[in-house]
This record gives sequence, C-alpha cells and structure tokens, in this order.
Amino acid sequence: MFKDNKYKYIYKVFLSNKLSIVGALIVILFLLVGFLGPFIVPYSPETMDYSNVLSEPSIKHIFGTDEFGRDLMSRVVYGARVSITIGLIVIAISRIIGIILGIIAGYIGGVFDDVIMRFVDLFMAFPPVVIAMVIATIMGGGVKTLIIALSISMWTGVARLARGETLSIKQNEYIISTKAVGGGRFHIMWHHILPNILPPILISSTLSFGRIVLSTAGLSFIGVGVQPPIPEWGLIISNGREYIVSGEWWLVFFPGLAIMMTVMGLNLLGDGLRDIFDPKERKL
Repeated sequence: MFKDNKYKYIYKVFLSNKLSIVGALIVILFLLVGFLGPFIVPYSPETMDYSNVLSEPSIKHIFGTDEFGRDLMSRVVYGARVSITIGLIVIAISRIIGIILGIIAGYIGGVFDDVIMRFVDLFMAFPPVVIAMVIATIMGGGVKTLIIALSISMWTGVARLARGETLSIKQNEYIISTKAVGGGRFHIMWHHILPNILPPILISSTLSFGRIVLSTAGLSFIGVGVQPPIPEWGLIISNGREYIVSGEWWLVFFPGLAIMMTVMGLNLLGDGLRDIFDPKERKL
C-alpha cells in the first residue's frame, strides 16, 4: 500500500510539471536515436559521394551533405550514439569514485575526510572542462582519453554531494540504533547511507550528463576530444565552421541543434526529478 502511494505521488508530481515531461520525451528520443541509429539512417556516416559535396538539405539528404559528400543526417544520428556512450561511461566512473570517497569522508571523518576534501578543493579550484582539456591535451585525443579526462574532472562534485548527504544521514536515530546493536561501518554505509543518497545523486547525474555532452562537443571542437573519422557533434561543427561564410549553414546548424535539444532535455528532466525527490518541493 505504501509503495502504491509512493508511486502515485511520483507520477502526480512528475505530470504536474509539463516541462519535465517535455524533457523526458527529448531524452527518450535522444536515447532511441542513439541506440537505433544504424537501423534508421539512410546512409553510412562514412560513405563519401563527391557528386553531392555540400548539397543543401533535400528529400534525398534531409540534413544535406558535408564537404566530402557524406550524409549529414547519418553523421548527426551516429553522433548521438557517441555522446551516449561517452556520457554513460563517464557518469558511471565519476559517480562510483565520488560516492565511495564522499561516503568515506562523511562517515569516517578525521584524517580521511581532511585528505579527501583537500583533493576535492584542489580539483574544484579549476573549471572541470579546463582540467579535462589539460589532461586530454597531455594524453592526446581520442575517445578513451576523453573518457578518462572527463571522469577525472567530474568526480569532485559527486564526492562533495555524497559527503554532505552522509553527514546529514549519519545523525539520524536509525543509524545510531544500528550502531548500538553492533552494525559495522561497512554495513551502515552500504545498507543505510548509500540507498538514501542515491536520489540526489540521480538528479546530479542527469544534469551532469548534459554538461558531459557539452564538454565532449567542446573538446572535440578544439581538436583534443573525439578524432576523425568518428562522427561526433562538436567535431562535425568544427569541420563545418569554415563553410559558414560561403552559405553552407546546415553543416553547423543541425549538429548544434542536436546538442542544444539534448542538453535542454536533460536539464528539464533533472528539474522534474528534483521536484520529486527534494522534500522542499513536496507541495502535493
């Protein structure tokens, strides 16, 4: 009965925010395009047709073609798969590192807390994209390098969030009672603290996914991210920017639109999840 009421509450709160529904639909479309890309695109993203170089959008090529005659729609659709793959891996790695270190710092405290949080302060002194850019430049471009660079630059915010939530949760009576009956540190952190910090981590992850998409595009745009011939939105824009002055607007418009819509959808969905899980927003 309690679970049914809980699900009804979540359903009611989420549907009350129309923008969250729009965000969820955009994210679902983004995921479907990414996973089903090879089955829905009319051409291979690497197929060159020099008889259709820089063709305007048409029925044959809905998004037009690039400087090598490659179908731009196919490349944009495949770019969604690249962004999803990088985003999911970076989210997983950075969240695992941040959650583990944040819980340890918040629950155990003492020297562990001091050392971990000084590292967090050191990393947070610089914008994550700058740290990622430096690491990617040193290691060289490529998808693996980009994943490592973004993971290293984005774990700190999660660690600070996990630590703050842990400090609040460990003062609750049920944690104190668990200690009194012999519950060990690992048991408490795994069975009591971790499940309770997952909602804010989920909200943070949704918003961070949007930043990862932007960072991936930005780093690829300046040449230290995804490398040719892999179709990636920032790289497509970078390759097409020199043709803007001659009127080939579609080379940057469609990948730019994909980035904008994806990030907007993730942010709107994140706002909807915050309305559900944040007690301050519970007005229903």
